[in-house]
Amino acid sequence: MQYECAWVLTNLLSGRQEKFDLLARGGLCQPLVKLLDAGASADRTREQACWALANIVGECAEWRDQTLVCGLLPALTSLLDSRPSSGVLDATSLLLVNLFRDHEPRVSFEVAKTLVPYLMQLMDHPHRSLVPHLLWAMSYLIEDSEPRASLLLREDVLHHLRRCLTSGDDNELIPALRVFGNFASSMTLLPNCVLADNLLAKMRPLLDHSDAKVRLQVLFFTSIASDGPDTFLDQIADAGFLPRVGQILLEADEREKREAFWIVPNFVITRGNKFKNLVVENCLEGFLETLTLSDTELTHCVLLSVRELLISAARRKSEDSGQSFESLRKQIEHCGGLKKIELVQNLADNDLAQMSRQIIDDFFVHNGALYETNSAAGLDEGANPGSEPAADVGEVGAEAAGETANEAINQATNEGTNETTNEG
Repeated sequence: MQYECAWVLTNLLSGRQEKFDLLARGGLCQPLVKLLDAGASADRTREQACWALANIVGECAEWRDQTLVCGLLPALTSLLDSRPSSGVLDATSLLLVNLFRDHEPRVSFEVAKTLVPYLMQLMDHPHRSLVPHLLWAMSYLIEDSEPRASLLLREDVLHHLRRCLTSGDDNELIPALRVFGNFASSMTLLPNCVLADNLLAKMRPLLDHSDAKVRLQVLFFTSIASDGPDTFLDQIADAGFLPRVGQILLEADEREKREAFWIVPNFVITRGNKFKNLVVENCLEGFLETLTLSDTELTHCVLLSVRELLISAARRKSEDSGQSFESLRKQIEHCGGLKKIELVQNLADNDLAQMSRQIIDDFFVHNGALYETNSAAGLDEGANPGSEPAADVGEVGAEAAGETANEAINQATNEGTNETTNEG
């Protein structure tokens, strides 16, 4: 009878909002939570209760928190400790996704801290159909939260994620890439350990994947990684990303172009000549093509980057008799870039029009004469000023801003314990 009731409630709780509110306000959370303690002999009932609770928790933060008030957390951990059947685990994995889903306010840090070890245990479970849900739960868990991202890294999640990249199962691949992307976007400094084990070399073939969602996730991660220290750029370049990025900027749809775009200025602005040269060799035509997207922010960034490339080449005239500068000017003209820069002068944005005119005047009329200075005279172009080695999370002896990496993570994790249930 309990199973049948839970089954009916599961269906009713997946209906319209009005019906959901009526049922949930009728005091259903407490008895459903109690069903999780029914014991292994009642696995069908426990499974159905999990499905019903997953629907409640996934509806909104209010009902999620109500289930927690009714004792969901201890009931859930007790269930997971009881070695439940694969059917119960399937339902539990969806419940975990919905607990961490991006409702505001987010589930408390203490709840996350309690459940993360269980996520890791389930990743090792032979029932592989659990993995996609577990990965989505992780992606929601760490989104925009450095303490939670550090918490997950402490549980050695990376070897699970790397395994998913080569599993051949897109249901695992896409959320695994999303977790990597959320690590990159959530952390002030992406730890070296995230890129360890040739991660970027494993990601590069995925830019040729037939599913655009996979390509977009790879580009998202790489664009953030490219904003890191020079060592990250070396790994991106060595993995062969730049020729493919140049191709994407020329041939892909607008969404992929926009995701790939930011990799290029990250190789140019404040970087040394070797990175600028890689852009000129691999991405210049595609990068200039983005001037046709009619986007003020992208156009501004393109003009800044092109100006930086031209200044760098002009400064090297004394070293190579102007060969780099003349070659770059011809390349820009040959691929139609100069015409695109000229067209920017017609835009209503006066700042962009002025930037365009200045580039043309300084480098295509006066041949960069203003910048023909010796780099040793205070105009030297070196590494990115922010290019200090990145922190290695979890590796003994690594340092991050004067602390060991583990200390840095512990600090971030301890900060997380100060988060309230309203942490966003």
